[in-house]
Amino acid sequence: MTALPDWMRPPRAEGWLAEDLDHLPEAPRHTELIDGALVFFPVTVDLGALVTWR
Repeated sequence: MTALPDWMRPPRAEGWLAEDLDHLPEAPRHTELIDGALVFFPVTVDLGALVTWR
């Protein structure tokens, strides 16, 4: 099992705050903050836009 990178560890016992996420450049673009936890969502492709574009 791979260890978590240091930037993924919350800075306080209560978890993350919005200000923390604002200053976390290492986080992927599709990161959300839910109840003090970082949640990573996969990048989705809008298939309708892709078909329309073609």
